[in-house]
Amino acid sequence: MFACRRNPSIVSSNLTDPTFFETLFPVINLEYRMRLPIQLFIGLIVCTAVISAGCIDAKDASQENAVSEAISMINLSLSESADWIIEAADEIAAGKTDADSSKQVLADLYQKSTLAQTILYADENMIVVSVYPDIILSSVGSDQSAYGTDEAYYSGKTIALTEYLHLDDGTNVSVLSAPVYADGEWKGYISMSFDSSRLFGDVEKYLFETYGYHLCVLQTDGLQVYDYDLRERGKNILRISINPYFNANHDLWKIGYIPTPSPPQKKEEYPLFLDVFFLIYTLF
Repeated sequence: MFACRRNPSIVSSNLTDPTFFETLFPVINLEYRMRLPIQLFIGLIVCTAVISAGCIDAKDASQENAVSEAISMINLSLSESADWIIEAADEIAAGKTDADSSKQVLADLYQKSTLAQTILYADENMIVVSVYPDIILSSVGSDQSAYGTDEAYYSGKTIALTEYLHLDDGTNVSVLSAPVYADGEWKGYISMSFDSSRLFGDVEKYLFETYGYHLCVLQTDGLQVYDYDLRERGKNILRISINPYFNANHDLWKIGYIPTPSPPQKKEEYPLFLDVFFLIYTLF
């Protein structure tokens, strides 16, 4: 659960000292000596109140710290991967648009990014030119226009992140992508898919080990994209009919929004990443 921070100086070490109660309860006439059991009973109530207040304060403080650290960790991970993708897009734009050279760029990106699951480069006609790794080799030559990631989609953007998607290959991912422009001319885009566990798994582990909290990530429409045991991923967790156990058995809630990361350049063109919020909670 959580640690209670207490200040022992608040409570007198001698609960039988009449002046202690006189200070706390001036309306009590201590001229008549109270019996020891009554004094101890009142002292117990006082101690319980002080300790309880300390626990509440400690819990609130730990939640604030957990939220702040979680946001920083997620923000850093997204920003780093965004930087690598933008760099790869620039490299392809510099003359590596053919299958072999663009695949090498994708391979380098795969090694750099901690999020990368699969990566592809699609040309200006939205036809896949190259992929990495080869587990999606069958995608080469396929038309990606059904996803709507055309030139208009990237207008004014240097990076983009989709909502939680169910892809044709059966996987559930989010997709981080960047447009490729050569001398201002549209040359397609790089698209990198990643499972939510890659983005949030290490954050969950850190929060639990450090604070005893679990991490739950939802889109603002209620769709859950991450939970520590992944049981409810892909479901609308805000609907009580779908997940009554969650609503009835968890001590919540601290909500924080993931902010827009700061890019290395063109900040004014950097779009909002993924409109999600996350909850940090402890089990009863």
